[in-house]
Amino acid sequence: AIGIVLAALACNIFEPQPVRISISGPTTVAVGDVIPLTVYIKGVSKPHYFWIIPEVRVASMVGEDMVYGTGAGTTTAYLYVMREDSADFSTQVGTDSITITVVPPPPSNRPAFSLIESGEHSTCALSTDGSTYCWGMTTAGRAFAPRCEDYITHGGGESCNSVPVKRADVPQFKYLSAGTYSTCGITLSNDAFCWGIGPNNYGNTSGVPSTVPGGIRFTTVRVEKGYGLNYGSEVEHVCGVDTNRQLYCWQRGGRPTNPLLMPGANYAAVALGGVSSPARDKYRACALDIDGVAYCWGTNPLGDGNPGSSADRTTPVAVGGALRFTAIAAESYTTCALATDGAPYCWGSYQTGPVLVPTAIPTSVRFTAISAAADRFCAIATDQSAYCWQDIGIDAPPVQVQGSYHFRSISVGSGVACGLTTEGPEVCWGQRNYGALGDGRVEGTSTAAPTPIAGQRIWL
Repeated sequence: AIGIVLAALACNIFEPQPVRISISGPTTVAVGDVIPLTVYIKGVSKPHYFWIIPEVRVASMVGEDMVYGTGAGTTTAYLYVMREDSADFSTQVGTDSITITVVPPPPSNRPAFSLIESGEHSTCALSTDGSTYCWGMTTAGRAFAPRCEDYITHGGGESCNSVPVKRADVPQFKYLSAGTYSTCGITLSNDAFCWGIGPNNYGNTSGVPSTVPGGIRFTTVRVEKGYGLNYGSEVEHVCGVDTNRQLYCWQRGGRPTNPLLMPGANYAAVALGGVSSPARDKYRACALDIDGVAYCWGTNPLGDGNPGSSADRTTPVAVGGALRFTAIAAESYTTCALATDGAPYCWGSYQTGPVLVPTAIPTSVRFTAISAAADRFCAIATDQSAYCWQDIGIDAPPVQVQGSYHFRSISVGSGVACGLTTEGPEVCWGQRNYGALGDGRVEGTSTAAPTPIAGQRIWL
């Protein structure tokens, strides 16, 4: 009997154990967060394994057993277990999977923003402590990593952020301006910094913030907004008003220049728009003095009544008429400004033909603030609702933005518009490509309704 028992034990000892593979861990993660997964393997000698997540726009693996939430949605993580047969060969012995749901990050995890600025490809904002956060396409100057979009490659190798990401490489700012290729900020001591100009513009340090030369102290600075059609040799113009109300302008990209003092004095605001194309760099700048008189220079028509000339104006010319303005904005082809009564007037190269002098657009709505980019304007009405219109013709009336939000500020980018609301949340609407809405989604359908910006996890 003893021999029978020993024989049975021997069989149990040397009999191959059944393979058991399992995964455990959380099945829900917020965008920008990481969850750990635990792998259990039994019955496999010299095991090793690897993961596959087909839907990387929802989640991706970070490290060995960590899943990072890329964008809202549901995906499955597949585990493949291998047995090492020799130094050169392995055999798959089992697999398991786990379904993971990625949810938008909680808004409560996002700092309150005091300023928001949309450019051609990305949006940046200032928190109340002066920190800078950006989202959308980020071709240079990566912030905290890993971030979900580090694992997603789009055409041209661009990467993006679908939620606000804190930039650790810039000083504390009190003011920001985002353009087609660059972003500029003004520090607490009124120094101006700029960064960006395009990933393929050789000879320029794309993502490294640098001080604007000349030791000038600025109160405001604006970066050119418009269509970017000159990838590989990007050119962009910037203008700023200094503490003495003098106006300086300079060029970034191409052949960069130092700030040049412009004629005139006592300027209060400036706006730039244009199209950077391989054939020709075309831009138009306009400024307001402290009395509300508008001046423009660059590519015609400039609002002075002249249809155009063979050469662009290099010095400001007074806009025609006796109107006085309180705010001004420029996009690729057109300039619009708000008269002292809040009525919007526009001039420039409309699709239906040139408008040579400031001309009222058809609306009874009165506005307090205005912004522009590409071919669109948005403005805040006196009741704090928002309206937008395109430059398809001077007779195109403003259309009220969907929803019930009341706006404290508004900023227009190429495919999006963003703003601060009196209700609390910061919102964006428009195209969702490259995470442009900041709502935790990398891609998806566009939305005409303002959507709250998602929170983020700040990785220190």
